[in-house]
Amino acid sequence: MDLMEWKTRWMSGGSSLLHLLVFLSLLQDQAVALDVYSFQKEGVQSDAHILYSGPAGGTEGQGWRRPFNPEDFSVCLRLRFFYLWDLSGFLQMWGDVEEDSPTSVFSAELNLRYFRVRMGIFRRLFFLGRPLRALTWYHVCITYSEDTLEFYLNGDLQGSQAGRPEYPVGGTRLKVGAWDAVRSFSGEITEVNVWSRALAVDEVASLVECKGSAGDLVAWTDAWTMHGDVTKADVPSERLCSDRRATKQFLFPPVSSKAAFQVCEGLGGSVTTPRRAEVEDLRRLLSGFPDNETCSRLWTGVTDVATEGEWTYHKNGLPAQVSWRPGAPDGDVLQNCAAIYLEGSSDGLTDVSCSRKLCAVCDVPEGLVWTLLGACEEFPRNIHFVARQRASGEFHFRGYSSYMIMRNDTDGRWVWWDRQRNEVVAILSENEFGFPMGRHSWALQRPVCGRKPPVEHVLLLTPCGAGSFSCDDATCIPLYQRCDLKFDCRDKSDESGCELVQFPPVYRPDLPPSDVASAASAPLPVGVRMVLESADVRTSTMMIHINYNLTLTWREGRSTTSTLNKDYTLNRVPYNTMRELWVPTVDFTNTRGNHITHADEEATMMVLMSGEPTMGGDTRPQEVEVYSGWENPLTVRRKYSETFQCEFDLSMYPFDQQPQQPSRPPTGMPVRLTMLSASSRLLVFDEGESEAVFVGNPHLVEYTVGGVSVDLVNQMDFAVMHSLPHSLPSPSLPPPPSLNLPRLPPPLIHSLTHTLPFSLPPSPFLPPFTAFTLPPSLLPSLLTPSSPPSHPLPPSLPQPSSLPLPHPFFPSPSPLPPSLPHPFSSLPSLHPFLPSLPHPFLPLPHPHHESPFPLFSHLPLILSFTTSTMNSPFPFSISLSPSLYHLHHAFSFPCSLLSFLSLFHTMHSPLTCSLISLPPSLYHLHHPENLLSSFSLISLSSLSQSR
Repeated sequence: MDLMEWKTRWMSGGSSLLHLLVFLSLLQDQAVALDVYSFQKEGVQSDAHILYSGPAGGTEGQGWRRPFNPEDFSVCLRLRFFYLWDLSGFLQMWGDVEEDSPTSVFSAELNLRYFRVRMGIFRRLFFLGRPLRALTWYHVCITYSEDTLEFYLNGDLQGSQAGRPEYPVGGTRLKVGAWDAVRSFSGEITEVNVWSRALAVDEVASLVECKGSAGDLVAWTDAWTMHGDVTKADVPSERLCSDRRATKQFLFPPVSSKAAFQVCEGLGGSVTTPRRAEVEDLRRLLSGFPDNETCSRLWTGVTDVATEGEWTYHKNGLPAQVSWRPGAPDGDVLQNCAAIYLEGSSDGLTDVSCSRKLCAVCDVPEGLVWTLLGACEEFPRNIHFVARQRASGEFHFRGYSSYMIMRNDTDGRWVWWDRQRNEVVAILSENEFGFPMGRHSWALQRPVCGRKPPVEHVLLLTPCGAGSFSCDDATCIPLYQRCDLKFDCRDKSDESGCELVQFPPVYRPDLPPSDVASAASAPLPVGVRMVLESADVRTSTMMIHINYNLTLTWREGRSTTSTLNKDYTLNRVPYNTMRELWVPTVDFTNTRGNHITHADEEATMMVLMSGEPTMGGDTRPQEVEVYSGWENPLTVRRKYSETFQCEFDLSMYPFDQQPQQPSRPPTGMPVRLTMLSASSRLLVFDEGESEAVFVGNPHLVEYTVGGVSVDLVNQMDFAVMHSLPHSLPSPSLPPPPSLNLPRLPPPLIHSLTHTLPFSLPPSPFLPPFTAFTLPPSLLPSLLTPSSPPSHPLPPSLPQPSSLPLPHPFFPSPSPLPPSLPHPFSSLPSLHPFLPSLPHPFLPLPHPHHESPFPLFSHLPLILSFTTSTMNSPFPFSISLSPSLYHLHHAFSFPCSLLSFLSLFHTMHSPLTCSLISLPPSLYHLHHPENLLSSFSLISLSSLSQSR
């Protein structure tokens, strides 16, 4: 009802307060209506424009309100576009041509992803954060002051550029719309205003909300003249200024409930579920379409398919508040869908069978954009579409340029149509629902993406925006849910086609990649990470057996990756793909036999997401985030179990340490790795990404792992990496206590020195000493009492008389039980010289356990003394290694018998020895739970030299 109709009714019906209020409201609405000009509504390019005539309707193209200042001005307007061309110019401002004072033309144009402003030869681009959408209103404001150009879109500053034109901008003519027939604008424009100053940010924000003032140079309320394909309409300002997104409704002929849900949700909307107050709007909508009598019953968007009796919205599964017709629902399990009957007076819903075919009305957000992926178009504007429905009911997708997706009038099949060339690009193949939304096969009628007809080509028509993945049925899920090893799409299409690595047309897996981030001649760095889980040191054979995980990391710049996840465990490369990739090969140099790394089924290859992705464009029929191979490295991990050759320095055994000495070749327990895939000219170990760590128990049988160092040698022909575990005595303790023993007669010493077979290197723990062996007949004369020891045991240590077990070197008043023979019954008594020796089987408390702990397992017995001066006192000791050394430390330091013997063999002095086996029952007298298989001792009387 318009204003004149209400005025007539009010005058004829008499005065009333209600009529007065309605009339005033209509007057207010009439006052805030804006003139909106439409250009090239049908998408045919022409020189359609309007010219500013002035406030009083004077001569066409003249009559500015005040003089124009080219150094300080603002131009603002509101627009929305229908179609986009190669150049879509929408504004021009210039001055009258005078020979004495040339001027520059001020102009503005738009594209899908940017605006461009020109002032003579001064041109600036302002790129947008997201593409523009057709049929969507935008507020544009351009200010220029102090040689600085600023551009605002919807009140937000998009950029600022410094510069000035070669000539001042002229300001006597203003043209809105097409620049000419080729550089034209298709869309609607309103609220064009020009100010003689640069507007402030808050003033621009007020204009966006339709609260600002008109321009002081040019006002939109002034006179304008139309030229060409231009129409004018009055539009309420609230439709232009409000942020509310209206809903557009589309009517579809009878389909099944499944097809109705698929079509409406594929359009980005849902099947309408009207409230009682909205039923009349549906009747009015249907009355505008021909053959509406076939749509007296409509599907609604609620079902109880999931759980009988629980009605929910099909799109999101939320509970639905349903207003039913009297007696409904009454179909039980046979009727799980709901419909509304528009005939009759009842407006409630009723339950019906889901297999029936009824009409459907889809509620779709206005301004929604559909994108055609897989088309390989040169210009982005060619793949964007909007949904339209004519009064005849014909539904189609209109592109931003010359493309359309519509039903063919002849056979009713969906076609991709080029209006400009008047030809079919592709024909939709048969599918379950008969609509083009979603991912489907199309029969090509002309070449697309380098493929020539006749051939099937997959295209995706989707309403999903940025950050979303399109399912096959055109519904949308978050992009991060793509390829996450669980189904998120209803059609389960999100876990299909999850190829992680994309290869270039030419790829050689036998050639290493080059380091594209540095100079062309720089080798590619390969990171190595060794995680040592356990180690077993075998001193006697100079070997160490290690279980470890080895990880190699490198950058493959020749390939790209997609569908990466922040959870790196989801970025695993399948074995078949791993076999096609180049993988570095590393040799374990100092192992027994030939051993190298393997990229086999026991290996795990992953992509480490570290760089930012770019969208893959429209060449594939799916949304793809593409990650650079250089920014997102590959890593392959595998577990190995290898035995490496050691290089021990045993001069201080058993109190030795095996660290890496500076400026010396690696000794101790090195793990040597050599790059085999290529020489160091092409491949090196990455110094910043290579490391080795030990995560196992550091306390080994004979050693304690004090750390692991890495030494990289990239200067050799092939890069070498040394990973060296540092070993300490187990545990690292202070030097052993020294014993001052009595002086021996010089003649005896002289006789002993003639029997010395070899000497050991000096030790920081003990004075220089010489080891020798004696026949049993010499022991009684040697071990003659001379004087008591000068340094008895500390008071905190048990005296020999208080030991709970009989000492093997002392006459025992309490002999062992008959079942346990005395272990040293064949040895002479050493009591006079060794009153302070502890019992080798004495349980001592362990620092980490309250219960006693066995002291040691193997006891090599060493006789040693110095030879500095014949007549001077010298240390003389019998060491029960390591019991004496650990007398002050209440935990065990096991020392291998075989390791001790290997020391003498390395000195090239063949020795023979006999072993006394002690039964485990004696050793574990108080600790039967810690049984050992055997307990061995070197008998002092059995050490003899082999001549």
